[in-house]
Amino acid sequence: MLSESQGIANLGDRWKKGKQLVERGNVLVREGQNKIAEGNRLIEEGEKAKLESEESYKNIKK
Repeated sequence: MLSESQGIANLGDRWKKGKQLVERGNVLVREGQNKIAEGNRLIEEGEKAKLESEESYKNIKK
């Protein structure tokens, strides 16, 4: 019976560790998605600035 109790306790500990890993993974995924969104926003802003600069340069050359 003692052996069975220890086995159940070990399973409980393993489950808790697994749950913690899942929670940490979810946090990292959310942070990664936020970084991707910010990166895409920066790329879009940079492309817009480049396009506007090219258009202004073309108008100056005319």
